[in-house]
Amino acid sequence: MSAAPVDYVWFLFGYSLSFSRSGSASIGDLAHITLKNILNESPINKTTIPTIAYYLFHLMFIAAATKALTGAVSERARMWPTTIFTFIWCTLVYNFVSHWIWSQNGWARSLCSLDYAGGVPIHIQVATSSLAYNLLLGKRRATTNNTSIHKPHNINNVFMRTILIWFGWFGFSMEFCMGSTVGLVCIRPGSGYASIPASLVFGIFGSTFVYFGRTITTILHIDDPFDIFAQHVIGGSVGCILRGIFAQKYIPELDEITICGGWIDGCWKQATHQLVFASADFA
Repeated sequence: MSAAPVDYVWFLFGYSLSFSRSGSASIGDLAHITLKNILNESPINKTTIPTIAYYLFHLMFIAAATKALTGAVSERARMWPTTIFTFIWCTLVYNFVSHWIWSQNGWARSLCSLDYAGGVPIHIQVATSSLAYNLLLGKRRATTNNTSIHKPHNINNVFMRTILIWFGWFGFSMEFCMGSTVGLVCIRPGSGYASIPASLVFGIFGSTFVYFGRTITTILHIDDPFDIFAQHVIGGSVGCILRGIFAQKYIPELDEITICGGWIDGCWKQATHQLVFASADFA
C-alpha cells in the first residue's frame, strides 16, 4: 500500500525535489521531473555510481520511510485515505528534509551536519509524522472484551521481522553490533563516521533512552502498536547527537571524504550542528 504512491511521487517529481542540483537550500526544483536528463547527468559526489542507480537506491529509502509511517496506524486507517496521505506526506515532508541533508545545496549539508543513512530524514521525521497521525486517528477499537487484544501476540512474526531487518541492512550498517532494531536506528546513520567500539556506546545509550521513552506514549495514551515513536524519534535523536561526539575524520577519509569530526576529534561544534538538524526536523 505504501509503495504504490511512493513510486509515483519519486518518479514524477520526488527525486527532482530532493536531489536536483539547481535547487535552493530548502528544496530542489523540477529539473529532473519524470527523470528528465537523469541519464546525462554526471555521477553524484564525484563517484562512479550512475545517477540512475542513485535514484533507485533512494527510492528504497523513501519506501522504507512510508512503510514505517503506515505501520504506525495499523488497524485504524482505511487504505485509500492512507494512500492519499502518503502521497501528500512524501511530497510536502520527505522531499524537503531529504534535500536538506543529502542534496549538494541543502542547508543542513552546508552546515556540515552528518547523516550517513537517514537518521533524521527517515527515523525522526517518520516517527514524528506517525505520532501526529496517531493522535488524529485515535486508538484502535477492541473487537472483543479481551483487554489485552492490542498487545503483541505473535512472537514468531516479531522474530522473523527482526531477522529480515537485520540481514536486509547487514551490509549497509553496523547494526549487527546491537542485535536489535533500536541499535539499527541509532548507529545506521553514524556507520559512515563512528568506529566499531563507539557503536557499542550508541547501542547502550540508544536502548536505554528508548526503553524509558516508551513511557511517553503510555502517559499520553497513544496507541502505537510498533513503538514507532520511542524507537525512531528517541533512538534517532540519540544517534544524531552521538554522531556529533563520536564521528571521526579517518573513517570517511577512507572514501576520500573530509569532515571535521566530532568532540573526540576536537570539533565540539559538530554536536551543535547535529542538534540543530534534529530539532528542525522534529519541528
